[in-house]
Amino acid sequence: MTNLYETVIADTSYEAELKAKEKFGNNFEIVNTETIKDNIYFGLGKQEKIKITIKVFNSKERNNNFSNNALNNSYRLPQIPNNKENNTFFLQETQSTYEPKPVPVPPNMARGSYHRVNQGLRDHVDGIRGIQEGDCEPKSNKYSEEKDSLNVESMLECIKDMQNGRKKEKDIGRDIKSSRITSQKLEEIQKQLDMLTATITKISNNSNKFLCENQLPQGLSDLEKELLDLETPHEIIKELFRDLRMNCNHETLCESKSTLCALHNLIKKRLSISSQFEIKKSSNPQVIVLMGPTGVGKTTTIAKLAAKYCFNPNKPIKACFINIDFYKLGAKAQLQKYAEIFNIPLEDISSIASLDYCLAQHKNDDLIIVDTAGRSQYAYKDLEELKSYVSRIPNATKYLTVSSTSKYSDLKEIINSFGQVGFDHIILTKTDETKTIGPAVGMLLKTNKSLAYITHGQSVPEDYRIASFDFFEEKIFRVIQNTQNYQQII
Repeated sequence: MTNLYETVIADTSYEAELKAKEKFGNNFEIVNTETIKDNIYFGLGKQEKIKITIKVFNSKERNNNFSNNALNNSYRLPQIPNNKENNTFFLQETQSTYEPKPVPVPPNMARGSYHRVNQGLRDHVDGIRGIQEGDCEPKSNKYSEEKDSLNVESMLECIKDMQNGRKKEKDIGRDIKSSRITSQKLEEIQKQLDMLTATITKISNNSNKFLCENQLPQGLSDLEKELLDLETPHEIIKELFRDLRMNCNHETLCESKSTLCALHNLIKKRLSISSQFEIKKSSNPQVIVLMGPTGVGKTTTIAKLAAKYCFNPNKPIKACFINIDFYKLGAKAQLQKYAEIFNIPLEDISSIASLDYCLAQHKNDDLIIVDTAGRSQYAYKDLEELKSYVSRIPNATKYLTVSSTSKYSDLKEIINSFGQVGFDHIILTKTDETKTIGPAVGMLLKTNKSLAYITHGQSVPEDYRIASFDFFEEKIFRVIQNTQNYQQII
């Protein structure tokens, strides 16, 4: 019968034998035992393991081989008597300790036969342990011939010598490495230290410069308080002061009077003032369109503009009103009253088609003034509708009407929202209802649109003026110079 050889790998030889026993029972013989290195962690590491080679045979062949080998070597297994008192392999429940007698090994016995004898005894003892201690597998006692053959004290001495030798090698390597760094890289380390020192110095200088820049000179500090009292937005103050720092020397900014004069020139340069609207004879009528949020005074402003251009006896013109404000009945009645006073027609528009028809009917007029419904800057659909009407009007000069009493944040939203509709100039209304003109100034500085008219009351046609910088000198600089720190500056 052909022999079958198998290999079993485990952490210890005992565990390898157990694996072989679980698979083949007692029908095997250990042929070879060796130590190998097995891959672990997907091949990233190695671990020492025991590999045994076994010869597997059937039970009949095993019995014949075992008996022949035992007889040939003149050796018999000790018989287990039936008497419990003389049986050294039988453990009574009252017995506390058990020391099995060693089995003598004949000198002429082969290594394989000796192993098979011990294997049989071990199976018997394991069976007794299972009865006493339960069905759990007994703890493995690793068997090593090298350990039994070597002196433990000599092994410990060898280990200590190896540890001392490795320690000396590490100390020598550390000394060599440290001396090498000191000799070769000292100059490089010195350069890095110099660079670090220069960097720290630069950071220190920049921090001092930053502190100086954020610490306002006396002139700017005094001016900041006055501008804040006028409710000028912080972002506008920062922009103005940044321009003053760039264009003025430090001595100028340290003096309050000279700083105020510099701000006067800067705002005058940055504010955009539009030229006056003039009626010119042409083949097509000139159109003025007023738009803006609700309640800013568009209808009253239209009446003031109509009084200016329609009550001029030296230049009589043909004009008309167009009302697109079909939401507010009061605005229509007010505009109708002004149309009767000025003796000009009023046309009510309810659709884009009616707007086109009305423009065609008044194509020979000199001036058409269009009043639109007040729209919130957040009503985006209404603004789209307004844009559809305004885009149908040719040759239109579009004015955005805003109130000087509005907050700066609201003014910015109004500029952005009505900028989608499209406008050319700005009309500032209700300047008589506030003493803090800072938000309106900030709005005018932020937008690139020019200021055309300024209104300051309900009287028609008196309470309006053509835009000029004189208004801001009065509302800003004269107010500042009348404070305690500013006397007789301009």
